[in-house]
Amino acid sequence: DLGNSFVQVYGWDITDQTNMVLNAGGSTILINNGWSFRSGGFTYNNVTLDNPAAFSNVTLYGPASFDTLTIEAGTEVRFDTVTYTASHFNTNAVVSNRVFLRSVFDGENASLVQTTPDFCGDYLDIKDINASGVNFYACVNSADLGNKFGWSFLASSVGLGSTTEF
Repeated sequence: DLGNSFVQVYGWDITDQTNMVLNAGGSTILINNGWSFRSGGFTYNNVTLDNPAAFSNVTLYGPASFDTLTIEAGTEVRFDTVTYTASHFNTNAVVSNRVFLRSVFDGENASLVQTTPDFCGDYLDIKDINASGVNFYACVNSADLGNKFGWSFLASSVGLGSTTEF
């Protein structure tokens, strides 16, 4: 039972969930300068990935569900080729620190499903990531690197502020 705990780790690794029950409660898990998040197929409350490019990428292995999944500026996330569902997805990218969304395997797609408000993000580099559930918008400073479905790339900025959500 994670309750309302705050857990800061380099990696989260649940590979054998035999006889395991995970109660995420109101918890927050921060993967800080780490390398992977192996979900064990469980549902999580708040998970934040903060891994500046100098530390390489963070790989998510799923499937997984989140209330909120946040990706901080400068972080490259590689998603296993399964489905990740979130009520809210936040990216905190800025001009000098983009967020990179990729699949673990080049040319194979991972899927993001948002269940509530539309997502609109800027300074994103997107490749091999499908999006569904709500509208997914990538703003003018984002890069379409191919092999993705469900994203709309906008021609002009829409005044997002520093945090965007899907």
